[in-house]
Amino acid sequence: MIHGPRLCRRPAAALSSSTICSLGPQSATCNLFFCDLRFAVSVLVCIFVILTFCCTGPALAAEGHWVTTWGCGPQLTEPNNLPPAPLANSTLRQFVHVTLGGKHLRVRFSNAYGTNAVAINSAHIAMSTGAGSAGTGEINISTDKALTFHGAPSVNIPRGETILSDPCDFDLPALTNLAVSIYFGNMSATTINGHPGSRTTSFILATNAVSASNLAGAAKTAHWYIVTGVEVLADNSSKGVVTLGDSITDGRGSTTDGNDRWPDNLARRLTTNAPTSGIAVVNMGIGGNGIFGGLTPLIATSLYEFSKTESNPSGDPVAGLWYPIIVAGVCFVIGMIFLSNKKAKHHE
Repeated sequence: MIHGPRLCRRPAAALSSSTICSLGPQSATCNLFFCDLRFAVSVLVCIFVILTFCCTGPALAAEGHWVTTWGCGPQLTEPNNLPPAPLANSTLRQFVHVTLGGKHLRVRFSNAYGTNAVAINSAHIAMSTGAGSAGTGEINISTDKALTFHGAPSVNIPRGETILSDPCDFDLPALTNLAVSIYFGNMSATTINGHPGSRTTSFILATNAVSASNLAGAAKTAHWYIVTGVEVLADNSSKGVVTLGDSITDGRGSTTDGNDRWPDNLARRLTTNAPTSGIAVVNMGIGGNGIFGGLTPLIATSLYEFSKTESNPSGDPVAGLWYPIIVAGVCFVIGMIFLSNKKAKHHE
């Protein structure tokens, strides 16, 4: 179940004029005076409460919808792909290559495959600078911004659940690298939601360094953990293309920290072409996916998840979906060969 940010808290039920004016046996003049006065005060209080709670987030545009600008397929991290250093009580800085820009964003964190709660003590976003993920995790500290969760700086993600940060103002250009820095509290060291095929360097430092300009001396790993999506508030004409596939789609053969997977190249072509500049590309490829062994359940799950909308409290894991692109031919062929050989041996 996904808990989205509550943009507007409903104030207590407004008092009726009859309730406000129940002043007991007093003169009619006094009743009318205090009735009008209390009614006016109650209206002012209601307006204050609404403004206070509804304006805690950014002033979002009346027109537009949320579109996923970056995402990855969540997986249960295999033992060989676990973090090289504990994430508990450490800062994890990860870089993601967004496709569609925007002025307001929110970040998705997943504990879908976890067996214990994940405590996020603090989470920040910032634009990368210099080499970014290819260096020591440098960020532009002038763009550093703390995320909140229902107005709080920390959150616990129950096992099996996914959360969204509150929307925040952030000037995010298209086709750039965004750093997501998380300072964890308690969490499992062996059962972690992640994405092994990040082809992007992440940094782990055993202290709270979410706002540090770089993470020199940090342990490095080419995997993503916990973070699974970034969404931007885009105009109604903006859409999302999702690529579903195997390791080729995930980035097999691409350059680590180079962001040159074929979905990245597609995103650049779309973004730099005016008629398609409002189309985001979300890479949901997973290494080893097959048509029957892995991709069909993934497609079924994805289509169910993609159907959710803002009005659904479970959220929308890949918001703004337009068309999926499915590339899984290699694993399909390998799977068919494997099944044929297995069937032949069975009859020997």
